[in-house]
Amino acid sequence: VVEAPDADMGEVPMHAVVPRLSGTPGRLRTPAPAIGQDNHEVFSRIGYSDARIRTLAEKGVI
Repeated sequence: VVEAPDADMGEVPMHAVVPRLSGTPGRLRTPAPAIGQDNHEVFSRIGYSDARIRTLAEKGVI
């Protein structure tokens, strides 16, 4: 178990990287994204327009 940074909760415990390799040890590089943090990028990549994404966000869909 390792401590991972979280923007809302400070340090939170989570499972460490399971494989233990001596030459290339695993480590946490970045915290998990916040819920919805990547919505715009994901919906843009599947073809949604900025206006459509904004409408979905305003309606609470995403």
